Amino acid sequence: MNEIQQIKHSVSNFLSKDYKVLNLFYTKPCNFCVVKEEWESKLNFSPDILLIKESEYYFCFVLNKQSKIEEAKNYAKNHKFLGNFKIYNVDENKLFELKDKKFTLISDTLKFENTKITPISRPLKSLKEIFKPNMALGKKGEDELIKFFGRIEKDCIDLNFNSPCDTCSKIENWKKFNKLPDGILKEKNDLYFFDAKSKKSRKFIINYRDFEEYRKIEKIYKINVRIYFLLFDYNEKLKEIFQANLKVDELNLTTAWDGNKVIDLSKNLTQLY
Repeated sequence: MNEIQQIKHSVSNFLSKDYKVLNLFYTKPCNFCVVKEEWESKLNFSPDILLIKESEYYFCFVLNKQSKIEEAKNYAKNHKFLGNFKIYNVDENKLFELKDKKFTLISDTLKFENTKITPISRPLKSLKEIFKPNMALGKKGEDELIKFFGRIEKDCIDLNFNSPCDTCSKIENWKKFNKLPDGILKEKNDLYFFDAKSKKSRKFIINYRDFEEYRKIEKIYKINVRIYFLLFDYNEKLKEIFQANLKVDELNLTTAWDGNKVIDLSKNLTQLY
């Protein structure tokens, strides 16, 4: 865990005393990084934490450089639905919150922990690099969905970190990747998480691990998750987009070619494109 991760984790832990907290920031899945120089500079800039108190939501930026303040303000300005966003700045073990254009000290006893990651074996499909073509199509689907939201004038936050880890062959613990949907959008007064699934066949299935994690988000944070299936032809041209939710009458699980348990969402589809 590097310095900025330690800072964000410590702020999250501190805020959890007063709020329900969902971490949106990236967690590096290794103790040591072979692409360290690229790592932080390539990550997408987006809110780090979602705070929830009663029916109020606050998107938060956690900074360790005051030079990033304007970038955070501009991000919030370009994403109107962030609403009552918060900006925190950490200087050594002191935590400041930006209030009325001034930073107010709210803690001088932040605690930083450096958690060691236990390496585990990589999946067989990863060792054989079978996943690379699927990853490329998955990224294309995420990009196409963001474009689609833009065409229908839906504001959204892209939570895809696009880290160098995505294509690294030396991940120490692949299970430590944040298991979050691809982003957040707002419709009327409601927030939704969204996740893009790229397909070349009409199989509207998702990994059961994803399904469980996303239902956990719905239960704990009271924010629904929408799954968007993007169907491509064999020339990788987008043909159709379907929307599904996680409401299923019964859990009929099957096993996919890679050994993962999957669940079929084809009974609750709405075609959008």
